[in-house]
Amino acid sequence: MYENQTSFWGGNSVPDAMKFLKSCTIPNVVYAPYQTQGELRNILVDMGLSDLNWAADPTANRTTQAEIDALEYNNAHIPLMARQLAVYGINSYVIHNTAEAKDTSRIENYLKAGKEVVLGIDLKWRSHPSRAKTRIYDSTKSGAHMMLVVGFDKFDSTGPYFLVKNSWGDGVIRVHYDIIRNQTSMGIAVIESVRDTALANPSRWIGRWEMKHDRWRGQLFIRRLYEASLNRLSGYLRLGEYHHENGKKHCVYGTLDSTTKKLMLKINFDQSIENKTYTIKFDPDKPAVNASVKTVCPEMASGQYFELNMATNSHRQAYGRAVWNNVDFPAEIWRD
Repeated sequence: MYENQTSFWGGNSVPDAMKFLKSCTIPNVVYAPYQTQGELRNILVDMGLSDLNWAADPTANRTTQAEIDALEYNNAHIPLMARQLAVYGINSYVIHNTAEAKDTSRIENYLKAGKEVVLGIDLKWRSHPSRAKTRIYDSTKSGAHMMLVVGFDKFDSTGPYFLVKNSWGDGVIRVHYDIIRNQTSMGIAVIESVRDTALANPSRWIGRWEMKHDRWRGQLFIRRLYEASLNRLSGYLRLGEYHHENGKKHCVYGTLDSTTKKLMLKINFDQSIENKTYTIKFDPDKPAVNASVKTVCPEMASGQYFELNMATNSHRQAYGRAVWNNVDFPAEIWRD
């Protein structure tokens, strides 16, 4: 039902995280501090929304795409300045399977070589009874988490430990090697090379924009991006939606140029996005049910052409043109 994930639900994997860090960039944590589930819930309350309760069965799932967008693009959650200053990303990485990921010597060697190691683990751990910020193996525990390995200590009397940067407000914690060696399902990613922070960043395009073009008004929702410079995807791909002032929603396709300063779009005004009811059988042992599912946009991009340019020092406005019948009209997007 949804075109993007919401951080309120959580959930991710090491390969997905690497994919996102390659196609988008992130800021220093001071510009977008980690928020607990309770803090995110407080933002929802301030917005007048209830919890974004998720259910696998669409008939029981009442959360809407608009509610997800409202949270993800709320400045109290991710400030616009964080998108402007999102300059850190990766160019290349290697994913290792479970057997390789359990090899603590291999992880040590990557760290010695100056590589960054992203660790995805089952949380078979508990706090050390007498050492603060220290985790030891416990086979009775469960859960899953991702963290960044930044070093190791093999000389501690209760060790050896990896030094791991944790987003839960703990800073750098100590994770015993036994936790790594006794995993049942996990993985690591080794970051081989990173982006030049002087390059323009694509992340500042993401979000909700007011839009004016051809004497029309609407809202543009950009939920994902693809850089032409990545050379892994090409052409105009689905980026999000356009909500016309007449109430209709339309598919938006686009691509960035290699500088990420120019966004080229095609908005399909010939077809609107609607919710339709389908009869679906989720469980072979239960009767079929009716589910409201959003119509899927055509795979091939089509529609009116737009070209928008964002200044290097601005993340709130972009200007350009809309082309209709081979005639250029001014186009503008902005946000507060």
